[in-house]
Amino acid sequence: MRHIINLLFLILSANILNAQTNEHLFRWNLEEGQRLEIVRTADIIYIENTIQRDVYEERNIIDLTAYRETANGQGFQVQGIFKTYSRKKGEDVFKLNREYQSDFVIEKNGRYIVSKKYFMPNVRSIPTFPDTSLRTGDSWHAQSEEHFDTFDMPLKLVLNPSYLISSYGNINGTNTADINYHVIINKDLNQAGLRGDSTPYVIYGYNYGTYIWDIDRNIPITSDEYYHILFGFGPNHQFASIEYKMNFNTDYNIYEPIETNMMKKESERLRESLGDSNIEVGEVDEGIVLRLGEILFATDSDQLKNDSKDTLEKIVKTIKEIYPDREIIIEGHTDNKGRFEYNQKLSENRAKTVAEEIKNDIAHDKVSYKGLADTEPIDDNETIEGRARNRRVDIIIKLR
Repeated sequence: MRHIINLLFLILSANILNAQTNEHLFRWNLEEGQRLEIVRTADIIYIENTIQRDVYEERNIIDLTAYRETANGQGFQVQGIFKTYSRKKGEDVFKLNREYQSDFVIEKNGRYIVSKKYFMPNVRSIPTFPDTSLRTGDSWHAQSEEHFDTFDMPLKLVLNPSYLISSYGNINGTNTADINYHVIINKDLNQAGLRGDSTPYVIYGYNYGTYIWDIDRNIPITSDEYYHILFGFGPNHQFASIEYKMNFNTDYNIYEPIETNMMKKESERLRESLGDSNIEVGEVDEGIVLRLGEILFATDSDQLKNDSKDTLEKIVKTIKEIYPDREIIIEGHTDNKGRFEYNQKLSENRAKTVAEEIKNDIAHDKVSYKGLADTEPIDDNETIEGRARNRRVDIIIKLR
């Protein structure tokens, strides 16, 4: 497989050498306060011992906010939030599973510098650029890393992708470049002395794709990638295996910063637009929250009341008018009465019901849900009134 991919890469290089050439010095450009939203969605085939076991979708939404330039002027210090989601075959909405916080440096050439205290569930430093201008047909290598936390010890793979500028072009008035890359993975962890009780003996795989780069703003626009990785367990190649085959599509969006005083104005604007006293509008770390109490569901039910659909239609109409491209997170909450397991399932099902109801009318699919049971009360669970407020569904509009 390695020889086939390398051969295809060389053929592509040869075919484009005679194409029209432009020239550009590629650098990441992040301005202070800007948030780069990376929406990375994958179709996944999961295989155990050569037998296909599952097909599902996985998503990462990564928010990177630059808050200062590094002292040497060669990069940006960014705060990162990495969220992982999954969607089973046949489901309409993504479930929010895990969230990671991070603080690290993205150098202007694309290389990541991350402290060991932070874990990031993504390949780091792809793409990384050389310090020279690049023309059509130019190729280079630059080191990257991939980290795993799913085994009994953390793993870091050092990789060496090959890159190629396949073309320059223009998409809807935007000057672009197509950046192709490929990576071969061939790691013998047992030989390297890195194997733990449940850590793979070997890891094989490959990864290739194309980035569409905005050469005026110096940020990516989209990327399409294919990723195949196999983990082998056991000595002397007499092992069980786990494989993942993934097709990734990634979109990149830049959002300007919203100051704290502007958040108050945004929430007031939304409150006036909704004009509904049953909808409590507030502010949270992520942005604006719309809190819906028991007007949506009957006691112990996750089925919407008939008249609650009108309320959700009003909310969706307002979101589409004011925040048409913002991520929407639906959270289900309960009071502390009853068993936690029951409350967790009820809160999750209610959040999923609301997410499914609004998803088809929102102009994008950045809609997800999660259940939190009684872990995040907003009032005193020792009073009837407090418990009533805690039994709610929150619709969070991601603004920061």
